[in-house]
Amino acid sequence: MHTSRKLTVCRDGHPCYDILYSHDLNHLTEALQQLGLLEHKILIVTDSNVGRCTQIRLPLPAAA
Repeated sequence: MHTSRKLTVCRDGHPCYDILYSHDLNHLTEALQQLGLLEHKILIVTDSNVGRCTQIRLPLPAAA
């Protein structure tokens, strides 16, 4: 996995989910595949300044 850091969030000593920190989204598909999440809904949390810094635009999903 090409992430800079990985933080596993636990509750009562049991892992709940992972937070992956990376400098960019270049290896996002690979990270999702390794975590077995390609077929799952995910949440990407970002800062309002990230778009200006990276110039990355993620498409919005089509309305169901």
